[in-house]
Amino acid sequence: MALLKAVEAHAAFVGVDKLYLYTWQARRFYEALGWTAVETFEQGGEPMVLMQLSL
Repeated sequence: MALLKAVEAHAAFVGVDKLYLYTWQARRFYEALGWTAVETFEQGGEPMVLMQLSL
């Protein structure tokens, strides 16, 4: 989690206002950290969710 917080802090420092990621298995982990689901879709026949975090 420290790596994720470091990435978020660096992105905010350089002026990024939103971060995005793709996941399925870790979606609850990211939701608990404030990320929100934007879109659910399939990739290679498997479920996937696009998530975002506003900085």
